[in-house]
Amino acid sequence: TNDDYELIALFDADPNKVGTSFSGHTIHSVADLERIIREEALDILIITTPSAVAQELADRAGRAGIKGIWNFA
Repeated sequence: TNDDYELIALFDADPNKVGTSFSGHTIHSVADLERIIREEALDILIITTPSAVAQELADRAGRAGIKGIWNFA
């Protein structure tokens, strides 16, 4: 069910989207990825980026403590 997971943070590299909101959540800069992963103690990252940047994001997230990644790149 949807109760099993909670959306905590959204990230984007597009400066026109950063600071706006989607579904009630503020969109953060991808530059803040590691900090927010640590501050929010996030466990899972869902990647929905172009494949050219997906591995870099996965590596950064893993170093920041993410335990699992769903990759839809």
